[in-house]
Amino acid sequence: MKRLLATFATVISVFACKSDVIVPEKLIGKWFHTNQVQYRTADGWGPWNTFVNITAIPPIEFTAKGNYLRDGKPGAECCTAGNKFTVLNNVIKFSDVLDCPQMSCMPCREWSVLRLDTDSLVVESCGLRIKYARIK
Repeated sequence: MKRLLATFATVISVFACKSDVIVPEKLIGKWFHTNQVQYRTADGWGPWNTFVNITAIPPIEFTAKGNYLRDGKPGAECCTAGNKFTVLNNVIKFSDVLDCPQMSCMPCREWSVLRLDTDSLVVESCGLRIKYARIK
């Protein structure tokens, strides 16, 4: 009986101390946009498209301190991510967002992480999937 009680108490204490904010080590670092996107259609997801962009898309960065940067500067822009981020259940949630009262924005301040490995990141937000590659 004592063994059962000790096991139960150990399990409870492990889950009670578990943090809600988990930042995967693989996410920390600089990433560049591969110019590959996939759009949601009525039938599911369309093919991956590579677009040509006249101007370079600045790299993004996730820091170990929970900061989100674009081109080395705070990353908040109208209708997009904020300056801070947390990760929970494969979802990147942004905070410290830029207030843009002159614009009507879709609430796209969360990115679902579909793939994350040492060299690639695929995220989904608001009917769009984007591929990123790690900057070495």
